[in-house]
Amino acid sequence: MQSKKICVDFEPVFKQNIRGENDTIEIHVQEFRKSELRVEVCSAGILRIIGERQLADRGSGWSRFFREFKLADQHCLNCIHAKLANGVLNITVPRKYVSPLTPCSDMGKGFLWRLRSIDWGRVLQVSSVLVAAVAIGVGTCLASQHWLKDDVCTKLKK
Repeated sequence: MQSKKICVDFEPVFKQNIRGENDTIEIHVQEFRKSELRVEVCSAGILRIIGERQLADRGSGWSRFFREFKLADQHCLNCIHAKLANGVLNITVPRKYVSPLTPCSDMGKGFLWRLRSIDWGRVLQVSSVLVAAVAIGVGTCLASQHWLKDDVCTKLKK
């Protein structure tokens, strides 16, 4: 006769730190071995932590937990690192670093690609033309005010 598997679910204590270049998750899983833990990331950006171990005091008893975290788009899903030490599972979830002038492989051919391909010589030419146009406009405005002022003064003296 085969014995039925009896599972005891528990909720491990966890702490999530969201700051700096990496987000970290600490899960306290005393008495679990590395082989009894599983960390998975699905394509929808969900981080799953699953643990299951046989209880020493019960022949057919098992202790298990299941925890999910929704990861933001800013996280690099391929760079997640997990380490078990002293009964604490530390999971590091790095954020993507996006330089404004370097294309990001996850972003495709979007805005960052256009920034990289700017013709700076053309930008300098257009800027020079704009500065010249503004200078001519200001000069014309000042000159017309001066001439009008002189014209009004000469009419008043007559």
